[in-house]
Amino acid sequence: MSRIKLKINTAPKLLLALLIGLIISVLLGRHIYSNETRFISTEFEQDVRTESLALEREIALNFYALQSLKNFFDNSQHVDSEEFKHYASSLLETHPDISALSWVPKINESERSRYETEQVYFGKKLQIIERNESQKLIPALKRHLYFPVTYIEPLVDNEDALGYDLNSCLLYTSPSPRDRQKS
Repeated sequence: MSRIKLKINTAPKLLLALLIGLIISVLLGRHIYSNETRFISTEFEQDVRTESLALEREIALNFYALQSLKNFFDNSQHVDSEEFKHYASSLLETHPDISALSWVPKINESERSRYETEQVYFGKKLQIIERNESQKLIPALKRHLYFPVTYIEPLVDNEDALGYDLNSCLLYTSPSPRDRQKS
């Protein structure tokens, strides 16, 4: 009889130990999960910060290259196609994220004829062009201002851009004063 009594008395103790073990396991599991989640989150935020800084640095370097090209033009009496090619090629070599560089002067309607008569890029006489509705390159329509791509580097795969009037593209055209009044 004492054996049966012993078994009856140990059952609540075993159940209590099992319950305590289960509670400790759940609490420990939640603690480990919480710490691991916090660690992953912190690591992710650090990775984002690092990538963000790298991207910001790369953009700043690319803007520096563009500023350098602007300064090259600003500090020269005249930049010919050979000088542009040499300078732009060296910038492209040191800034691989830049796929092409171009020079786009502002040409007034009164200057168009002289521009198209005198402007030559590596033997090609430039004409100010744009795309029509069917995307075919045509001579640019008459307008007050033109912004033709005059020099471009690399020239390979960019030949069609030469003479292209960026002002003809809706993305580059600002609304006229009349259009601004309508809105």
